[in-house]
Formats: sequence, C-alpha cells, structure tokens
Amino acid sequence: MIRNLLGVLRPGGTVRHVALVTPLREDQPRLDLPDFSSAQEDEVYAAERDGFTWSVHRPRTPSGKAVGNAMNLGRTLAVHASRGRASGEPFGWPGSGTRWAGLSGVTDARGLARQLLWVAATPAAHHQAFNVVNGDVFRWSRLWGRIAGWFGVEAAGFDGTVRPLEAELADKAPAWAELAARRALVEPDLNGLGSA
Repeated sequence: MIRNLLGVLRPGGTVRHVALVTPLREDQPRLDLPDFSSAQEDEVYAAERDGFTWSVHRPRTPSGKAVGNAMNLGRTLAVHASRGRASGEPFGWPGSGTRWAGLSGVTDARGLARQLLWVAATPAAHHQAFNVVNGDVFRWSRLWGRIAGWFGVEAAGFDGTVRPLEAELADKAPAWAELAARRALVEPDLNGLGSA
C-alpha cells in the first residue's frame, strides 16, 4: 500500500517528507517473522532513494480527537460509557487483570501531531525513529472510576473476567443509532467510532 502510494506521488515531486506512525518502540528489535509494521517501514526507508526524507513515530496508545481514526482509545471509552449510561448498564472494565492493575501510558493525539510537524520541518530530525508519549503513567484501577464519574455512569472494575469490547458492543449498533438520533450526535454508526 505504501509502495503504491509513494509510487503515485513520486512523479509529481510534491512530497518532501514521509512520516509513518507504528505501534513499536524505537529500540524494539524486529520480529523473526513477517509483520505489517516492518514491511511499511521498509517501504518508507526505500523512499529515501526517491529524494523523500522520512521519519517513524511510535506513540503509546494514541488518544484524543483524531477525525477518521477508529483506533482511538479515548473515543472508544467515551462510546462505551455513553452507551452504558443510556442503557443503564455499568461502565465495565473490558481488559485483563494485568492491564487493570499495571502501569499504563498514553500519547495525546495533539502531541503526536506536533511531533510529526516538528520532525518534517527539522532536517536534523530526518531519517530517524522517535517514541512519543505524554510521560505520565497511571493505573486503570485508579482512573476507571473517575472516567465513569465524568460520564455519570456506574463504574465496574475488573472482576476476574476479560470482556473484550468487540463482544460487548457486537449487537449494540441499533441502540447506538437510536442514542445518536435522540442526542443529535454526528456519528450514528457505532462501527465508525471506536476500536475494540
């Protein structure tokens, strides 16, 4: 996909810098098997021969307003909480006990965007990979109740059962469409809003 995209853009000579966002850390070694992220990086590295500069950005769980991006933790949790509030169901923790009790971190989408712009405009930063995180860490077990309180829904923490949101929300599209119509929400399609 990236090879084809860059191949189409190359003749126009309008691309000067290519930035790729991947889920890996900058010091993480490659896997000993084919993976999507490594293949994308290889195409970006090869683009250098065409005169593009490149950078690779590795955020930790991106969150924030990012139009058109369903892989957004903040929006996914907002949908989960809003749907639960409308139906009277508690805001249940969907993940594992390890994630519930362990340290986590996120990357604000605005911070990631600022880094992308800075690197594109800074020649000394070209041809490198960067981690990008907010720097603060938290435990979901301490944050979950605060998120639930903000949405006005009952919090239900980890009870020993993993409940992936994909399964929890699988049959909730009609209820979401009804909620969206009732509240005049912009997006009535549940599948276009979150990542499970």
